[in-house]
Amino acid sequence: MAALLPEEEVFMRFLIKHILCMFCSITLLFSLSAISAAAEESPWIRAYRAALDDFLEELSTQDGYSRAPDCWYLVYDIDKDGTPEMIIKYGSSEADYRGQIFTFRNGEAAAAGDNLLLGHYDFYSYPDSNGIILFHAHMGSDWATVIHLEEDGSCSTEELYQDDLNSRMLSEPGAMHIYPGGVISGSVSLTFCPAELSLPLTHYAEIGRCLSGDLPPSDTAAFPAQDEHFFERLTTENGEVFAVTADGYTNSPGAVSFARLLEEDVVAPYMKAGLELLD
Repeated sequence: MAALLPEEEVFMRFLIKHILCMFCSITLLFSLSAISAAAEESPWIRAYRAALDDFLEELSTQDGYSRAPDCWYLVYDIDKDGTPEMIIKYGSSEADYRGQIFTFRNGEAAAAGDNLLLGHYDFYSYPDSNGIILFHAHMGSDWATVIHLEEDGSCSTEELYQDDLNSRMLSEPGAMHIYPGGVISGSVSLTFCPAELSLPLTHYAEIGRCLSGDLPPSDTAAFPAQDEHFFERLTTENGEVFAVTADGYTNSPGAVSFARLLEEDVVAPYMKAGLELLD
């Protein structure tokens, strides 16, 4: 079975190519051996891993959900002090999603602010300044709020904008949602990752550089290890991949054979037919 992406650098180029372009349901492929042991030694990484484990254990005992709750997280430096915060999102559907911000304080992961209501919400980066954007879009109503992290570990909020798409469509045929990137230069969507995957923690530095605009040259990211036949062998020999989707609505199956990746329900829940390999 072919090994996928033996070089950590190559994976990061794939990550940026797909996530920053915000292609929904695109699968990212990278090496199972691309986790940096040195990065895992960072105190904030250990603290956030422990907080995730505790959160998952507590979540498994909670009642009141229509089905077993899922749990995702993202890491982003809200206050731009060099150490990222962690945001956990959990629930069983858009109707009941909630979230909690954690910050690294005194060597531990500490909850910051109140529990968030995250149904129909997405997070966007807030470049250069203290903050992260919480964007809501549902049934024609949009609004965006900036969450700031204060020195004492609490959170404050500031309204960024509101928009009534339904009203605008009456006078502007073809009107679209106003996303934070159209209001704040350089703002990009931040993707949650399943709690079982360690990628956002162990590769935070690389992801952060790319979010700030320091992208790898596109002409060097065409093939893993510069092997133009790599993907041909991967697909024809049914190699193993590690797959993560680039949105918050489809599955991230992790380690899986390439053929399995294309099957029904593996990437997209409720998908009634398998994916077809086009090119």
